[in-house]
Parts: sequence; structure tokens; C-alpha cells
Amino acid sequence: MNDNQKIRFRRAQNNFKKHAYQKSCQELLALYDEVDDDQVVDLLGHSLFNEKKYVESYRLVEDNFNYLVENDIELVVNIYLKNRKFIPLRIIVDTINVPNKKDVEQEIESLEKINNAQQVESNRANLKHFMHMGGESGITQRDIMEKAEELPYNQYLKGAQFNLVDPDVNPIWRNQLLNNLAKLKFNQPVKFVWMDGKTYTVTPEQLVDELDSPAYQEMQKIINNRYGQEDPIRFQQISQAAEYDAQVLYPFIDKTIQDPEVWVTAIHRHIINPNMVVDNNKLGPVDRWLEKIDKIMNLLLK
Repeated sequence: MNDNQKIRFRRAQNNFKKHAYQKSCQELLALYDEVDDDQVVDLLGHSLFNEKKYVESYRLVEDNFNYLVENDIELVVNIYLKNRKFIPLRIIVDTINVPNKKDVEQEIESLEKINNAQQVESNRANLKHFMHMGGESGITQRDIMEKAEELPYNQYLKGAQFNLVDPDVNPIWRNQLLNNLAKLKFNQPVKFVWMDGKTYTVTPEQLVDELDSPAYQEMQKIINNRYGQEDPIRFQQISQAAEYDAQVLYPFIDKTIQDPEVWVTAIHRHIINPNMVVDNNKLGPVDRWLEKIDKIMNLLLK
């Protein structure tokens, strides 16, 4: 921050201490657009929350998730509770060292019961939309998925298992649901339709998270070695493409990506230089996988 911005930040701090949250929000929102500073993010989160701007505070967490989860987990928990984001909060509690974990779990269950009693019609409509999202566009499916995170646990499980075998749900969303069940440590076998259109049975709790896949991690090492120092822009492009591939191929990433080195070369040719000539007969099958992944990703925009 420059000197002027530091003065404004101190003014926001003083307003926050005086409980003048509206003023601190105004000051910090302007600073948030100007500077990339963790102090601004944290104080803005508290200001928005205390001003009862719960939706805005939730969006702030989404945009700064890693920092806030690592440095102000109690704020994150409170924001998720106020926004009734029961499912992602359960995932956070299950995967991160949250202070007073049992108390948080009890509060989630208590609020779910209250929500279930007070929001009967709303939850019923939410679950209905969730279980019929296959008939919607990819973009609308994303919105329905997000809204479904407000459902009580048992209702979410019901809708998720239904959607896992609906071939009209985009494979990206089916995989995200399966990954969520894995993070929720759901230990019962479930059926799901993979990107090849075939139905498989897995136990979510036993699955490896998509970003923890050995093949995916090896790809990222290769990408970093090839592009990390010499070409940051290309590094970002190919790294992101590899992450998308992992999301689509989940939970069979390691079975599909048998040669990470070849896969990275194929990604480079696919998105950077389609005319690049490579003398490697292993590229053909990878190219066909990448074409399938492209079709799936394009459906998200329709």
C-alpha cells in the first residue's frame, strides 16, 4: 500500500473498532479493488460479516479461500454458517484442522435441523431442482449445484447419488459430486456414470482427491520444470489445462494418464501449437482423450 492507502486502511481499522462497520466496509471495498493485501482481505471479511452482509462476505471467502482458511478459519466457519453452506463447511471441517471441531460439527447439525424444520418448502423445491438438473444447461447446472450446498446432509446425499447416474448431468458436475462425497468421507458404495458413458461402482471414502492423484502431481512437476522459469504465461495455461483434465478424468486419473510426460506434450500441442510435429506414437490416444475433454468443457458454456 502507498501512503494514502495506508491512511485509509488505518481509518477503516478505527471505524471497525468503533463498530462503524458500514464505513469500514466502504473504505475497505475501495482498497480491495486497488491493492492485493491480506490485511485488507481479512478486515474486509470481518467488516462485511459484522455489517450482516453475509452473501458478500461469502463471495470474499470464495475469492480468497486458501488465505482465509489458513489464517482466519473461525471467520470462514461463521460466514458459512450464516449462509447455510452446510455441505462445503462439513468438507472444510473434515479436511482441515478446525479449532473446536466437535462444537462446530454440533452447530452444523443443530442449524441443519432448524433449517429443515423452518424451510420445508424451500428445501423441497431445492432438492427437486437438484434432482432434475440434468435437463438444464451446463451453466444452470452449476447454479443448482451451488444452491444444493444449502441442503441438509441427508437430502444432499439423496440428490447427489441420483445425479451421479444421470447421463444428462455434465461429467464435470458428476465428478464434483463424487469428489464431494469422498471429502465427506461417505463410506457406502455408489454408482456413477463416468465420462465414457459407462456405469461404475466405487466407495467415495476410498477415492484419492483429484489434485492428490500421483499422475496429476507428476504432470505439474513436469510443467513446472518445462515452463515455470522460462515462460510464466505458458506455465499458467498448461497447468490450468492439466487441472481441468484431472477434473474430467476423476476418479480414474491414474488409470488414464499412464505417461504424464507424453500427456503434457499433448496438452502443449493441443492448446499452444497444434501444428507442432512430434515423433511419438503415444500422442494419438492422448489427443483423443483431450478432444473428449474439450467437448465436455464446451458443454459447460451452453
